[in-house]
Amino acid sequence: MRIGWEIRLGIVSILLFQFVTAFGTIGLLGRMSPAIERILERNVASLTAVEDMLSVLARDRGIDDGKRRKEFQAALGRAGKNITEPAEKPLVLKIRKSHEAALAGDGDATDATVDALRSLGRVNREAMGRSDLQAKALGKAGMWAAVA
Repeated sequence: MRIGWEIRLGIVSILLFQFVTAFGTIGLLGRMSPAIERILERNVASLTAVEDMLSVLARDRGIDDGKRRKEFQAALGRAGKNITEPAEKPLVLKIRKSHEAALAGDGDATDATVDALRSLGRVNREAMGRSDLQAKALGKAGMWAAVA
């Protein structure tokens, strides 16, 4: 009679441990989805804005300058609202300073604007890389929790 009770207690303990482990794993893996969404939300929007600004600068200057200016400023506004890394703010300010002259055809201003845009893209790609490493670390922790 005593052995039957100990067996039941052992089985119940194993099942409880299994449930705790399963819910812990679900919690860890559930944290990956927001991490991946954060990568997309924060950095892809900035990269898209950078691409849009570069495409405006690359277009033929024969196109209506008012239209080019509006497109550039719209993309710059999106980048300015989506500052998520400390290194982005000075770059956006630099772009704000030089973009008017760049759109008017000033070669030095164009070079400065393009350099700042490339740096802004690099900052966001690096942030995506860091976020990717964090998401992978969460995934590994979830895998090991599942194994345990």
